[in-house]
Amino acid sequence: MILGVKDSFGEQSFKPNQTRGGTATSIGQTVCLSVGSDSIRNILGNQISNIIFYNIQKWAIKRSFVLSKMSNM
Repeated sequence: MILGVKDSFGEQSFKPNQTRGGTATSIGQTVCLSVGSDSIRNILGNQISNIIFYNIQKWAIKRSFVLSKMSNM
């Protein structure tokens, strides 16, 4: 999957008992911000679950041929 501006990855590691599950590779010039889990938890609080859920929905729509033609999230 190709991510774009404002996309994120790595949220799955915030789920209980989850570890890093993927690798990101750049196909061009990229600026990537790494933020520690303590900082993320301080900033987002209980919104982490909502963000993970939103991103899973967005990725599913982008991957689906039919849904990607119907929606632009």
